Amino acid sequence: MNSKRIKVLYAVICLLFLATMSTGCKQKEKIFNDLSDLNDSKVSIGMWSGVSQEEATRKYFPKAKPVIAVDSIPMTMASLRINKFDAVLTQKVFYDALPDKRGLKILGKELEDTRYGFFFAKNEKGKKLRDQMNEFIVKANKSGLRKQLEDIWLGENPKGRPIGKGSDDPDAEELVYGIEYETIPFGYVENKTCIGFDADYAECFCREYGYRLKIVGLPYSMIAIGDESGEYDFAGGGLMLEDILYETKVVSQPHLHSPFVVVIKDHQNEITSNFSLKDSLKRTFIEDNRWEMYLEGLLNTIFITLTSALMGTILGVIVYVIAINTGKWFRNIVKIIFTILHITPVVVLLLIFYHIIFSSVEISSLTVSIILFSLIMCGTIYDLTTVSVDTVDNGQYEAAIALGYSQLQAYLKVIMPQALRHFIPLYKNVLVELIMGTAIVGYIAVPDLSKVADIIRTRTFDAFVPLFSAAVIYIILALMLIWFVNMIYRKTTLNKIKNRQTIFID
Repeated sequence: MNSKRIKVLYAVICLLFLATMSTGCKQKEKIFNDLSDLNDSKVSIGMWSGVSQEEATRKYFPKAKPVIAVDSIPMTMASLRINKFDAVLTQKVFYDALPDKRGLKILGKELEDTRYGFFFAKNEKGKKLRDQMNEFIVKANKSGLRKQLEDIWLGENPKGRPIGKGSDDPDAEELVYGIEYETIPFGYVENKTCIGFDADYAECFCREYGYRLKIVGLPYSMIAIGDESGEYDFAGGGLMLEDILYETKVVSQPHLHSPFVVVIKDHQNEITSNFSLKDSLKRTFIEDNRWEMYLEGLLNTIFITLTSALMGTILGVIVYVIAINTGKWFRNIVKIIFTILHITPVVVLLLIFYHIIFSSVEISSLTVSIILFSLIMCGTIYDLTTVSVDTVDNGQYEAAIALGYSQLQAYLKVIMPQALRHFIPLYKNVLVELIMGTAIVGYIAVPDLSKVADIIRTRTFDAFVPLFSAAVIYIILALMLIWFVNMIYRKTTLNKIKNRQTIFID
């Protein structure tokens, strides 16, 4: 290693050291004694995304800097603990559900009330269910059922219970209930099952009116538009009934109310650093059999990756062979389609495929993911094949034709084996990118490895082990896939070259 490289290496190490030291510098803690202290341009207020939170922040703290934490309520609170912002605006029902409130406290009085209810499909059936739910909400309030469910699911020590399936009649109509599954205590996942206050409330409703219940966990983004795409008959999970929703959606009357509160750090009761890797691993993998969720996520990630890689590779080669045997018009059409696939963000494509292209087709989220990634892989393989073939001297093709090979035989027996030497290194990088790209399928409720890690960290209130575990698994998967491709390449192409089973024209 020359002296210039050594100097660069030392410079990088010094920069990393300085960055680490600056991260560890403790900032001066801000002390707040009253809500009015937060109305300052130097104060940042975190919140869960939503119109109500933003409006309340602007109303009570117009001078403060709002910070939208779009992840989840538990992780918003965790961010407050590590000083990502100075205070959190949330609902009391969420704060009460926190299993560990050490180092946190509510500042001042309770603020305005918020309402929670259910969304329904925008059709006649949805309106009928809305009317029945409104009737049931009145009954539940009078009979004491709502109070019973609150005692079971809400507060500091929720008891919880298994969620039933509604009516016991196998011939009863089945309702699909979409629940936002990262909103404790309304809806969350335990033992691969969606449970919570809203899930139990929906089950009681279905039992009362003779429906069978099918609970489907959905991210909020899907619930927000699922009433039009037919993904559910009704939905819940801590859904706030903002005024605008009554104009744009079919929604019930409120079944629960909870006031806004402001949460800050309690400096007199701060948590001392007492991280235990053993305990964190236990919470992440052992408690409630969460390892099964990781296994399911891992299998889904592997299945999507391998299926998309295989289908995309085969389809890409087929499209390339067709392109070289047809006119320029076909190549131009293919180029336009693949350019659109490559320059459009994959998340946007995924949502378009699921909510628009396949909205009226009975097809699973997993299948939609495979179709999209197969098409993206197809376009990449087409480009890689074109580039790799162009590296082979054109004289090889002309000589093969002169020896009596057909156009297809010339490509398969002469050009392709030589192009593989350029193709394989690029192909391995594409496979790694494919594995990493599948981490977005959680947007359409596919429980892949990344999504499972997200769900578990919202349950354990620990980001380190769930996320690093997912990262390690992704790295292992990528390395195994690269090793597999290298092995196949060595066992086939190189051996054929050595044994002269493939004809090369020199």
